[in-house]
Amino acid sequence: MLNPSTRSLFEDLTRALVLLLCLAGIAPVWAQTPVRVKPLPLIRATTTRGTTRLVTPAQAGFITPQELQALAEQGLIPEGALPSEGDDEPQKEGKPESDRGKKLTKLVFDRRPSTSLSAWAAGPAETPEPPAQAKPVEIPLEEVDTEGMSEEEAAEAKEEAVENQEKAQKAATKEAEKAAEKAAEEFVEEQLEYELALFQRQVTMGEWDAVRDYLASLAEDEGRMAYAQLIKSLTEGPVRVSGTLAPFAEKNFFDAQDLVGLVGSTPAKLAEKEIKGLGLLLRLTVDEGVLVESCLDALRVALTDDEFPLAHEQLAHVLLEGRFFVEAGEFLPSLEDAQSADDRPILNLLARHHLAQFQRDKNEIDLNAAWQATMSALAPGELEDDTKEEALKRAVELAPKVHDTLGQTWLTESFT
Repeated sequence: MLNPSTRSLFEDLTRALVLLLCLAGIAPVWAQTPVRVKPLPLIRATTTRGTTRLVTPAQAGFITPQELQALAEQGLIPEGALPSEGDDEPQKEGKPESDRGKKLTKLVFDRRPSTSLSAWAAGPAETPEPPAQAKPVEIPLEEVDTEGMSEEEAAEAKEEAVENQEKAQKAATKEAEKAAEKAAEEFVEEQLEYELALFQRQVTMGEWDAVRDYLASLAEDEGRMAYAQLIKSLTEGPVRVSGTLAPFAEKNFFDAQDLVGLVGSTPAKLAEKEIKGLGLLLRLTVDEGVLVESCLDALRVALTDDEFPLAHEQLAHVLLEGRFFVEAGEFLPSLEDAQSADDRPILNLLARHHLAQFQRDKNEIDLNAAWQATMSALAPGELEDDTKEEALKRAVELAPKVHDTLGQTWLTESFT
């Protein structure tokens, strides 16, 4: 405890310090006029130690729309600075919501020859039978022995028997309804399992028309997810074995018509990941003994069909992902046409094709074409990040190889 004289001296010094701060335009918070402000919402935040505590959004490292609104109501930020309702709409991640969608994203597809032979020998599974229609349950009225009872007692006994029969009837009816509902749910589950197993069998047996029809029958989002999982599973292949027999492990097998059927079964426009997956499957097909010329012959015929979902440029992309760089040139436009159309992804594909040709033939014309395509892909204008990143990496790779003046000029202008 401070004695009175010391406390008085401390209070005088404090008042003098506050006066000096106020004259300088700086006043401590406790010395300012109190203002009523709307409290900011609290949120749960996780600390570095793993514990949780309630903090304001600002303390957590970000400002929420509620906090911005509170600041605007206090006049600390203009109302025009507030974001509109649609500014921060969460984007859908495309996660499956239905039971079918969830199971479709976990399906495993197997095209090993031994699996195809086993599926052919076993035949398709039997269609599940619907549950039998439930018969109405009737609880009989229990007979009452009224011997030795008065009329009043007999009437009460009969009334009690009727009440017991009604209760038993309600309970039996409810139990029967539950059993029927459970049987219906089990039947729906069995139907779904049969449907998915049939889908897997159709892929195994190469029944691509049936695969296409099934994917087209699904809801749009389920069809896209099912096809993406189909490509993903086939690309990953069967479970890998280890040991001395690993090099001889059986792999998925495709022929040229399988590739055409697989591409043609897509229910929607092919996504980037699916094109890359098809390129890997094309490489696997050739590595397993199918001639790339046979695959190209089948794909050329398919391209003449207006309903075939793969365009010439997409087929070139598939070939490039399968490391068939030279063969891709047949399906690409000329460098002049791509430059006129300002098609940056196609320019990247052309650059990859010409660079591969240069690495094979050592022709300066291909090297210059790869450089020109790369520079056109990096020209000012709208450019997606992935396209720009690919073109930049290639430009850095090509700069030392092209004409000294061209390469050095670009490096100097880009990185200094």
